[in-house]
Amino acid sequence: MVANVSLGSIFRFVFITSGVIFFATAIGAVFLCVLDIDPSRSLARSVVDDKVTALHAQEFCGACHVVPRPDLLPRNAWPDEIARGYRRYQESGRHDLKVPDQVVMKEYYTRLASSMVHVPSASESSPSPVEFRSEAIDLPDGFDAPAVSFLNVTHSGSSQNNPASDLLLCDMLSGSVNRFSWNDGKLSNSQIGKLKHPDHIVACSFDGRADQDYLVADLGVLKPSDELQGSVTLFRRSTDGQSLTPITIIAGLGRVADAQLADLDGDGDNDFVVAEFGHQHVGRLLWLETVSTTNGRPETKMHVIDERHGSIHTPVVDLDGDGDLDLVVLISQEHEAIVAFLNDGHGHFERHTLFEADSPSFGSSGLELVDLDQDGDLDILFTNGDTLDTMQIQPFHGVNWLENTGFLKYRFHQLAPLPGAVRAIARDFDGDGDMDVAAVAFCPGLLRFQMRPSVLDTIILLEQKAPGQFERHSLEHSLLGSSAVAVGHMAIAAGDFDGDHDLDLAVGEFSVLNDLPQGVSGKPQKRRWLTIHWNQSKTNGPLNASVLDANISPSTVEIE
Repeated sequence: MVANVSLGSIFRFVFITSGVIFFATAIGAVFLCVLDIDPSRSLARSVVDDKVTALHAQEFCGACHVVPRPDLLPRNAWPDEIARGYRRYQESGRHDLKVPDQVVMKEYYTRLASSMVHVPSASESSPSPVEFRSEAIDLPDGFDAPAVSFLNVTHSGSSQNNPASDLLLCDMLSGSVNRFSWNDGKLSNSQIGKLKHPDHIVACSFDGRADQDYLVADLGVLKPSDELQGSVTLFRRSTDGQSLTPITIIAGLGRVADAQLADLDGDGDNDFVVAEFGHQHVGRLLWLETVSTTNGRPETKMHVIDERHGSIHTPVVDLDGDGDLDLVVLISQEHEAIVAFLNDGHGHFERHTLFEADSPSFGSSGLELVDLDQDGDLDILFTNGDTLDTMQIQPFHGVNWLENTGFLKYRFHQLAPLPGAVRAIARDFDGDGDMDVAAVAFCPGLLRFQMRPSVLDTIILLEQKAPGQFERHSLEHSLLGSSAVAVGHMAIAAGDFDGDHDLDLAVGEFSVLNDLPQGVSGKPQKRRWLTIHWNQSKTNGPLNASVLDANISPSTVEIE
């Protein structure tokens, strides 16, 4: 993946020649089918022993990740996918596995795979119960292209007289980290700071003062790489509240996708949780113990919680109710798992896998903790839709719910199929007292170029009609295949930005790979940086904290 959408994926391209066709069934469902159109492929009976080859795949592939099923990719995609897997093993430095014949493995997967993969096109949906009015915020002068990888919301500046939320933004290409606020309808945009390639920000208070600090994770390197350029920076507020000073908490890491503040050892000061996404050979889940603070600058000691690369979201919560802080971590890349790390109160963690996908190309992309069915326990809302590792839109991409059914037990539900899904958030958008879900999807331009027209939902609203029952509404959609321009969004946030007691939506634009759009005069047009969808509904009173802060901890969309 690439880091928070996982962007490591955005820049790892696998070019696949395929045919595309549409089928309309008798009930009106439309499917996009990626076809094998290689006429030279032999249909002769295979001499490969499937049982033996399946055992070899389990021993070889399964030593590192879940063994993929042949039906997860179209037939013509498997040769490149298998070659990549063998190449990764060669580059890993491991020599402990018996390597099966690559030609045999290729024949096994391509023969058992389907010639087409059916991907549901966006279907007609009922009108949204919430009416939104859209307003664009243009890209600042001097910026090459919008690359908004993460949005967050803070309420630190709100008051009874001014209840509006502020919006925080990371732009991965320019390196800009910004805060937006609206006062009487007038936009104020202030730059918090500038780093290399920031992709996650959370408002915090390092020492408990009322003044607000910001913790920012920085990839350091935009493209997939094992270079040690990642870092975590704390922007500390001055005692008079008038300025921010950037303090490097740690540098020289692999690409960092997430950073959170939490007292993990119970000693009364804040420590740091770090998701070092990395790439292939670099990447870990870390916690940095604060051992001292000198002139406002923390000194830390590193502890490794998990050696796997690919961590992208690390919300912090007391999951087992024992009074200390635990972690719930989304681990992507080939691992594709959601893992709980239970804290003993002193910074030692016990690992429990809560969910593991059945494919190393599942495409995990976003996670947040929320009581979605409002039964008094925390569920897990997450998305899978990263198209940037295999350059394939998958039929199993979607918005998902892990329903909490008991201590460390969860039941999987797909709330909605959504090709290219990268982030979902749960809030009460229609003001009826239960949690709805808003989600965004992204399709890179190169993938669009391979396709003929199909409709892709890029923003959806899932209205909760009854506990665990959702009705889908399309808020924005795009026609695929009309051009080689990326569509969709990698970041979404919700807040009462105008202080009128309802929830507005913000989505970020991402078009790093696109050419500048040309106007009639041939000069580049002004492009969007953000779009605010102002909620036009009316509520009877102020929003409560549970509506504004439905998630336990902000999460991010990563780049692989």
